[in-house]
Amino acid sequence: MFNRSHLLHHTIVLGILLLGIGFALLFSADKNFALIAIFATGIIYAAYGIVHHHIEHDLTVKIVVEYVLVALLVVALFLFVRGGL
Repeated sequence: MFNRSHLLHHTIVLGILLLGIGFALLFSADKNFALIAIFATGIIYAAYGIVHHHIEHDLTVKIVVEYVLVALLVVALFLFVRGGL
């Protein structure tokens, strides 16, 4: 029912996302650094998710595609909100 490894996984993902948002806000005056922070967050999020599922032995192509598409969607949303490159 309650799985500590899932709690740890979700805490790490939350930390990755909060750090990424924090860096994007910290560097908001320099749009290039903010963009780098968002791209790095997306890459780290996708990589961590893929590695986590590999360790859990339930990695599939569907999961890889899902993580990559979610990361790309967030980057695209960021670009849209800030008005492009």
